This record gives sequence, structure tokens and C-alpha cells, in this order.
Amino acid sequence: MKDSGLGSFKGVGPKTEKVLSRHGLSCVQDLIYRFPTSYEDRRTEGDLFHAEEGDSLVVVGKILDARVYFSRSPFGGRGRYFQVNVDARGKRVHLRWFQFHEKSYKARFQAGDWVIACGRVFKKSNVLLFSHPETEVFKTEPKLSDPKLISNSGLGLGKIVPIYSKIPGIGQKTYRRLLEQALEIGLEGVEEGLSRRVIEKYNLYLRRQAVEVLHFPDRWLAEGNPINLALEEARRRIVLGVFFIPTQSSLQQKK
Repeated sequence: MKDSGLGSFKGVGPKTEKVLSRHGLSCVQDLIYRFPTSYEDRRTEGDLFHAEEGDSLVVVGKILDARVYFSRSPFGGRGRYFQVNVDARGKRVHLRWFQFHEKSYKARFQAGDWVIACGRVFKKSNVLLFSHPETEVFKTEPKLSDPKLISNSGLGLGKIVPIYSKIPGIGQKTYRRLLEQALEIGLEGVEEGLSRRVIEKYNLYLRRQAVEVLHFPDRWLAEGNPINLALEEARRRIVLGVFFIPTQSSLQQKK
């Protein structure tokens, strides 16, 4: 696959390029082969009243207030976190960040505005807590059924969304936008590695198909494929591409 640096990507300046490089990401291929660690189903709004610890939910609610809180550190002193308190369909929800820029967060989250938050939930008494959720803020109540909202949102609403290992300073939304650019540039150039005979015999994805499924599985839902099966088969294809190639090469040499 013909590769190139990431400095020409939209949204990647010198600072972001250095951050990516420090985490071993310096070219298109590095992004393509850094696969998600998990997935969140953002196709519908979550059932807040029956949510379990660790569930991934999409929440819509009205902001009650937002401010900095202080907590005691087990190592002495006090810690700080920013919390947005939300009324979501009559359920109290806390959105919490431990890494934040106070001035920009206070400007962004205003009492009376509406917020969509996505992430995994923690339960504290009768309150649902989200730690470092992905959010978007609105002046009026957003409707998740609105096609325009779904199309314009960077949250992946209406989709199965990949979640990647955290890179400080680069949020999930930003990283997914980089991935889309990387796949647009490099997907067709992904080297196959296995012979057509092996692929047909074991009914495997092409390698570039497996890469796309793992990064953006929602694209395969439109074709009626069960998502868990699609992800399992895609992972199997990538693993076979790593471990089967030497065997295949050895067989060819023996011939």
C-alpha cells in the first residue's frame, strides 16, 4: 500500500501530528491497522430507567447547571472535576470530566440548553454518571429521529460507533474523522496477503473489507449482515492474514 504522512490530513496541524507520532501513528497505514477496542450502539436513545453498570447509552437532556467540583484525593489534597448536571426524561444524569479547560467548558455548557451525551454509564445511588462522554449541545431539544441531525452530528448517531484507545488531546470524534480520511486514501491499497483460492475455500472477507468492517461496522448493517457475526469474521480475516501467510509461502516454496 502506498503510504504518506498525516500532516496533509484535514484537522492535523503540527501539534496534532506530533501527538499522533508519539503514539506510533505517523502514516496512513498506522491509522488503518489501529483497530477499535470496543463499540457503542448509538442507533437509539438509551433506556435510562433500566440501565445497567457499563451499558453504552445515548442520552438527551436539559442542562440544569455546570461547574467545577472538588473532591478529596486519597493521596492528600483535593482533586478537581467539571460536572454537567442534566435532567434526562426525569432522570438525573451527571456528565463528568477530570481533564478539562474550565473557561471553554463553562462557555459551552449553559443552563437551559440541551445536550446529547454518549458513553458508558456508571451508577451512583439513583444517579447515572458518564465519565468523559462525547457530547453535542443545542439551544432547543434535539430529536434523534431527525435525519438532518443524524447526518450532521459527529457523534455517530444512528450507527454502531467504534471506540479507540485514548490519545491525550485527541477526542474520539476527531480520531474517527482522521480514520475516515485514512480509509478514503488507503483502503483500496490494502495488500491482500492470501490467495484467491484460500479466500474462496474458507469464505473469507477480502482484507480491505475486513478493515472497513472493523472501523465502520454500520456500513455493513445496510446489507442485512448481523453485526456481531460481521465483526467476528472480520477479526478472523485479519488474524489469518497475519498467521496464515508464512504457511502459504512455505507451501509455495515446496512446490
